[in-house]
Amino acid sequence: MSDQGWRRYQFAKLIDMVDGDTCKVEIDHGFSLAHRVSIRLYGLSCPEITGADKLLGQDALRVARAIAWDQSVGAELLTDGVPCLLWTWKASFSRYVGRVLLGGTVDVARAIILAGYGHAWDGKTERRPFDRFPLTAPALEEAAAYDRLLARDFRP
Repeated sequence: MSDQGWRRYQFAKLIDMVDGDTCKVEIDHGFSLAHRVSIRLYGLSCPEITGADKLLGQDALRVARAIAWDQSVGAELLTDGVPCLLWTWKASFSRYVGRVLLGGTVDVARAIILAGYGHAWDGKTERRPFDRFPLTAPALEEAAAYDRLLARDFRP
């Protein structure tokens, strides 16, 4: 964990999912100041959309976007964005890790895990391989592993 700790951004919008575990978020700072940033979803590992796991990565991206659209309450993703609550911490000089909560309650990473399209991942250990979707491991076990990661690391 970073020394800066978790930071909360109440006025944010999920703009798009880049892949299953990375998204673009627009943060509104007020006074007509806003910026967009890529956020690596905390506690989630999905296959990449390029390389050997390309097809699985595209499936994970499709599901991640569907989850965001389901929670959008009529907002058009990619144009308006979906209002969200964003918690971040800076993992390195240019990389932010965060939690995106849609409607203040739906954790995007946990929803992807429950859908069977991602593993709970601590960001340190070797990533487990993906062979097909939905994952063969029960999604509730993966979600419980994600919840344990949150209990360990998430200190707002």
